[in-house]
Amino acid sequence: MSGTVSADPVPAGGGDSPLFREMFAAILENTGLETKLIAAPPERRRRMFAQGRVVLDCCSMEAWRQREEELAVQLWSTPFFINRDRFVVHEDSTITIIQPEDLKQYRVAVVHGFEYAHSPHFGMAVPGRGWDAVLQLIEKKRADIGIIGEVIFQEKQLNKRRTLQLIEVADEQALSIRVHRSRADLLPVINQSILDLKAQKAFLTIANLVPE
Repeated sequence: MSGTVSADPVPAGGGDSPLFREMFAAILENTGLETKLIAAPPERRRRMFAQGRVVLDCCSMEAWRQREEELAVQLWSTPFFINRDRFVVHEDSTITIIQPEDLKQYRVAVVHGFEYAHSPHFGMAVPGRGWDAVLQLIEKKRADIGIIGEVIFQEKQLNKRRTLQLIEVADEQALSIRVHRSRADLLPVINQSILDLKAQKAFLTIANLVPE
């Protein structure tokens, strides 16, 4: 790709899913930018981005990043993948979610540092440090239900089969890269990289949604 920005290594926050990290890595590689990957839990990574210590943040949705300190500094790239969130329950569960209000009677496993559109309706939020912890809470019946991206769930089940099942769709959101306003010059570079890769169907290939 031509016309890349020359700079010191750009601090970039890696995602919470190997699949999305692979997509992010493809975007970064295609820019030609020199980056430094910052591995941190979701909540810490959000604080680091707000402080400008992380300049590029992987695989977010605008609905998930609405704190005042984030709104003041974040710019959004062109979306690169549609994330479909599903409710996840134990394999022997008979829970059905018809409307968000149905969640009021349940303990909902959540990733610490994530925000959820349905959170006002949760009976009780049960936090875990990441996706594996959330799935374990449900499998061990310390929580009744959770919300997870369909592709992430499939990825997790390949790595370790749990006695869980996906039920109704909770939400669909477009994934984008967050760019800190202090490095607004990086936004067109990131956007061009995404457009190039979308034209090549690279993200669908990574997600195993088209034949390789």
